[in-house]
Amino acid sequence: MDVSEIGIKEGTVINLVPDSNGIKSTSNTTVIAAAAPSPNKPVVNPISNKDFFITGTAEMNSIVYVLANGKTYNQKLVNTTQFKLNFENI
Repeated sequence: MDVSEIGIKEGTVINLVPDSNGIKSTSNTTVIAAAAPSPNKPVVNPISNKDFFITGTAEMNSIVYVLANGKTYNQKLVNTTQFKLNFENI
């Protein structure tokens, strides 16, 4: 989680104390918050009225989202930087 999304500044020290039914553990964990870098924008290849796919590149192991006709479609890129979404599925 990008800590900036929940209002915690990068570098903030957070002490975690496990609590189970009101019984606190004596073992604490200290975490220093770090902002997660945003992925670069995907690059979409040119699309014509003769195409059947939306293709392009994005960061490896990211998720590409396409908004079409009021619906959101996505493709997770697992160990690849190439995406290909079929128009028939949109």
